[in-house]
Amino acid sequence: LSVEAVGKFSLNLLGEAVLMGRSRGSQPELFVSAPLNLSEGYHAFDLQYELDPVLQDTSNTMLLPRHIRLMWQSEEVSGLSSAVVVPPTSLVHTFLDLPGFPRIMQLTNDPAQCETGGMVEFTRLQAGDTGVIMDGSPDRLYNPFVECRWRLSTNSDVRMNFFVEDFFDIEETHDCGADRLEVLRGGLEEPFYDVCGTYSPGQAVASIRSANIVTLKFVTNGQFERQGFSLRWEVVDAREPLPPGLPPEA
Repeated sequence: LSVEAVGKFSLNLLGEAVLMGRSRGSQPELFVSAPLNLSEGYHAFDLQYELDPVLQDTSNTMLLPRHIRLMWQSEEVSGLSSAVVVPPTSLVHTFLDLPGFPRIMQLTNDPAQCETGGMVEFTRLQAGDTGVIMDGSPDRLYNPFVECRWRLSTNSDVRMNFFVEDFFDIEETHDCGADRLEVLRGGLEEPFYDVCGTYSPGQAVASIRSANIVTLKFVTNGQFERQGFSLRWEVVDAREPLPPGLPPEA
């Protein structure tokens, strides 16, 4: 089975998810499931589809065309050597109420997403310490409605720098008002800097001096998802200069 779609979808067969996906732009993308062994007869399935409201890959705001097609392919059936749309004559449906339907499902991009509501802590940091923070899987888009936290704490007078390790791609909006990585200062988590958009590996995205606690909070909404981020944090002496490319400190 395969699905050609613009937007998000979830295909379930006999109560089991067999294929989920989301297109990255305004053009249809084809998603193919693993091979399935089906006996002769009818098999219950449901296909849930969610249309994105605007294009992601143009500078103009436009309505997306609705596009969802269920396709099948089989080397053992004549005429199905390549993927073709499942014809209406092969489908049976009823207008009677069915137990458990309709079902509303939250589509998941990344099953290994950072834990919403959780906190990962790095404590007693000293100058010279370093590490990597990631939002989830490097090959998956991040999930909608995420709120993950990482807290770095120290008892020394240091500067904490944050650089792009492998990638940084968070939906870019004015003032980072949608998906964003919040940099918070101190135990009361005072807002310091919000980061969104795309940055290259090695590029500095934030730096805080003389703060005993720095918290990073990754927040997403339900509109668009991107690749996410992989950040390297490093602790240096507070007298070290600001990394190049960042705005001057107040």
